[in-house]
Amino acid sequence: MIIKARRNYKQVELLEALKHRTDLTSHQLDLLRHLKETTLLEQHFELYLSALDMDNIDVIWQFNYSDYHQDALINLVLISNDGIYLFKLNNYSGLHYINHHGMLADYFTDEVKIDLVHLNCVKYSIYNILDPRLKQLPIIIKCVCLNDRFALDGHASKQHFLFKNDIAAYLSQIKGSHKKKTRIIAEMIHDFHHVSDNISFQSVKKGLRCPSCQLISDFNCHQRLFLCLSCRTIISIDQLFVQAAKEYLLIYPDRKMTKSAMYQWCNKKIPPAKIALLLKQHFKNEGRTKGTYYLELNIP
Repeated sequence: MIIKARRNYKQVELLEALKHRTDLTSHQLDLLRHLKETTLLEQHFELYLSALDMDNIDVIWQFNYSDYHQDALINLVLISNDGIYLFKLNNYSGLHYINHHGMLADYFTDEVKIDLVHLNCVKYSIYNILDPRLKQLPIIIKCVCLNDRFALDGHASKQHFLFKNDIAAYLSQIKGSHKKKTRIIAEMIHDFHHVSDNISFQSVKKGLRCPSCQLISDFNCHQRLFLCLSCRTIISIDQLFVQAAKEYLLIYPDRKMTKSAMYQWCNKKIPPAKIALLLKQHFKNEGRTKGTYYLELNIP
C-alpha cells in the first residue's frame, strides 16, 4: 500500500518561479539542480517497483528527517514482513571507497558523499521511535547506485550498496505481508516524516512571465490573446494569468490571493474586471463580496 506517493518537489516549483523573478543564491541554484536530478533518479527507480506486491508492502516516498545535525532525504522506504528498507539513490560515477570514518568517498579526489551518513542517521532515528515490541524487525539501508560507471573499491564492503544490475533481483526477494504490525510501523514512520521547505529570498520582480522565453516581458493584448514582445509568442490570457497566479501562491503561501493583489502582481497589465473573471474561472474562492480571496486551482 502506498502510504506516501512520489510527488514533484515543492522546492523545485518554488525555485523555478523565483529564478525568473529574483537572483537566486549559489546554494539555491545547487539545490534546484540537485532536486531536478533527484526527481529523474526517483522516476527511474520507480520503474523497478512494478515487480513488487504493492498491495502488501507499505511504501513511503521522499522521507525527510531533520535534527540539529542533519537534513536527510531518504528517497524510498519499504516496510515488509521481513524488514524496513531504506533506499537512498545516487548517480555517482567512477571509483569510490569507504574512508576511515565509514563514509563513501571518491577514490581520486577524496570528495566525501553523505549518503551512508544520512542512511544511518535515519535508521537509528526510526529505531528509537519504534515500540519495543516492534524493534525485532531489521532496518536495512541501501545506497542505490544507478550509474553504470560507478565502482566500489575491492577492499570495501558492499553490504550497504545496491548496484544497478542487481536492483530487480534484490527487490524481487522482498515479500509482502498482511500483518497489522507492519502497517502500524509504516504509519509511525510516516508520522515521523518532517518536511522543511523554507527558502528565503529578497525582492521579487512583479509582472507576467512568458511561458516560451521565460522572461518577465511586455505584452501586446488583443481580446484574450497576448503577444510577447521579447520572443513574439502568442499566449492565451488564461494560460498567462494562471501561471502568474500559481507562482504568486508558491512565493507567498501565507498571503491571500485577491483581485487587488493579482492586479498588482500582474504589474497592472490585466484590467481588474478581467482579473476578477479569471479568478472566478480558474480558482476556488473563499469569503464573500469584498472579503473574497482565492486558494487553489479549480480543477474539474
